[in-house]
Amino acid sequence: MASRLCSVGDTVTDPCHQGTMVWEYIWHLPAAFVIMAPPRVPLADNSVCSSASGVSLWASSFRNLTGHWITKAALTRKRRRDISELRFVQRPPRYGIDISSQNCGDVEKLTTVFTVVEPPARVGADYKFFPNVGYYKLHTDKMNWENARRKCAKEGAHLAIVNSEAEENAIREVMRAHSTGKFVAFIGFHDMFKEGEYLTVLGQPLISSGHVNWKKGEPDNLKLPDSPEGQDCGAIFNDGTISDVRCNIKRLFLCEQSL
Repeated sequence: MASRLCSVGDTVTDPCHQGTMVWEYIWHLPAAFVIMAPPRVPLADNSVCSSASGVSLWASSFRNLTGHWITKAALTRKRRRDISELRFVQRPPRYGIDISSQNCGDVEKLTTVFTVVEPPARVGADYKFFPNVGYYKLHTDKMNWENARRKCAKEGAHLAIVNSEAEENAIREVMRAHSTGKFVAFIGFHDMFKEGEYLTVLGQPLISSGHVNWKKGEPDNLKLPDSPEGQDCGAIFNDGTISDVRCNIKRLFLCEQSL
C-alpha cells in the first residue's frame, strides 16, 4: 500500500503499519531513544527488547482502561572501565523527557523522546560544570601551547574553544575564580600552518566556531626580537576577548570537556 504524506511538520505515515509502535535507539552516549505510538489505536502492550555491544534496551507503550497512555523504557549499558578512570570523580548523568503530538488526518501520533547524557568518566572534580555548555578547568601550572594541548588531551579534553556568548561567560567565570586581575590563558586555536588562517584544535576554521570576540587591535602577529616566529597561538583574556600570542611562552591554559 502506498504511503501518504502528512501535513507540514509531520512525518510520512504508512497505513500498513498504523497501530504498531516504532522505536529507535542510539548506542553512543549522550544517548537518546524514541518511542512513537498512535494514541487512538488501542495497544494492549506493545514492547520491544534488544541488546548490542553491552547495551540493552527494553521499551513498552500501552493504554490503560482510563485511556491514559503509559510508556516505559529501560536502557542498560555495561562495560569494563579502564583502571585509569577509577582515579576520577564520577558525575551523575542528566535526564530529559520530551513529549509531542502530531496530527495527520484522523490519526494522532504521540512521540516520547528520552535523553540520557552521561558525563565523561575522565572529567575530574576540578572541572567546573556549566549546564548546556560544558566542563572547564583553568590549569595554573604554566606550559607552552603544545604541552598545554597535550595535557588537556590526557584528561580526555581539549584546549577550550569559544562557541557562544554563554561559553565565553562560563570561561570568564572560571578565570575570575582564579584572579580578578588582568591575565591571559591559552585556548584552542592557532595559525601555525598559514599566517592569518586560524584553525581550532579540532581542525576547523576559527570563524566556524560561531563566536569570535577579538580584543581591539588583535590579531596583530606581534614580532619581538626574541620571537622571530611571531604570534601563532590563541589565548583568551579574563574579560572574554581573544588574541594571538607567542606559542613558546609558558602560560596558564583552559581545558574544555564538551557535553
